[in-house]
Amino acid sequence: MLLLYTATRSPRLFVFNNIPHRTLLHPFSTESIQPSKRRGGRPSFLVSNLNPASLVETDKIDISLKTQLTIPDDINNPLPSPTNPMVSVTVEGGVRFRLAQSPSPSSFAAAPDLLCTNGAPWQLTLPQLTCRKYPTLLDQLLHESLISPAQIAHSQHLFRDERQIYCHNLIFRLTQEFPVNFRQISLVVVGEDAIHHIGLPHPFHASKRGVRWYPWAGSAIARFERSTDAHHAGRRIIHLRILRIVGGERVSHACDDEARRRHNRVLEPEAGQLLLRVPYGAKEARPWAYDIDEDPRSMVAVGLGMLWERDEF
Repeated sequence: MLLLYTATRSPRLFVFNNIPHRTLLHPFSTESIQPSKRRGGRPSFLVSNLNPASLVETDKIDISLKTQLTIPDDINNPLPSPTNPMVSVTVEGGVRFRLAQSPSPSSFAAAPDLLCTNGAPWQLTLPQLTCRKYPTLLDQLLHESLISPAQIAHSQHLFRDERQIYCHNLIFRLTQEFPVNFRQISLVVVGEDAIHHIGLPHPFHASKRGVRWYPWAGSAIARFERSTDAHHAGRRIIHLRILRIVGGERVSHACDDEARRRHNRVLEPEAGQLLLRVPYGAKEARPWAYDIDEDPRSMVAVGLGMLWERDEF
């Protein structure tokens, strides 16, 4: 198992060794970074360094006999067998696990991330690292110059009023992937000087005669996209693309009322496609669209507008 911090520089790795059979691993507690002793005086694992250039085949945790991995937010994830899990961090500052089928250091780059049940990579973001108690991990990142004291202080300032920080709803870039269920999109947009909570219930709901319902059940990985429609030239219009359906190839109906299905104006979300709706008074489906400038003072518009501007740079 390897812990990777990826910023704008070369990837760096934490390295661990020898997790005992069926031992529950809490990879980012302070205890998990310090060497510990098993019976007989042997260390159960050991941090080496953060440099992937120094890796050798013994720099891993072999948990191929484990059936689950317990992580700090109490999500249990089944692991393939054999497995050598590794950990990576996004450019926004999130620590992830990666699952390698070989102990060779060369296998790390192509290894998939450990996924949560919502289809997103399990991770600890930089705001979580700086606003919770991970002193040993932060000390190591500082020692390797992967983060700076100024970054830690700025992150703590931005999130000073947040009681809970959830990794999967933090969004830093317009095209960043994020998990959605087919009811509402709730995100925290992280800006340079502020954070903005935004909620989008309308992409997935349908209504008739004042009654609203959500016709589709399921979840997906999605992202926002700028509109390329010629009719939207010069306007800040955003679409939603469904990248992957979680847990299967198709979604299911959330209601049994056949009449509601017939009047459904939200087409079934499909992997790889823009989310489509049939506007009222129209006969053909069109991509769901959000006009940032229609109500520019709303929190949704402020948050998406900030992502739009950042995307231009």
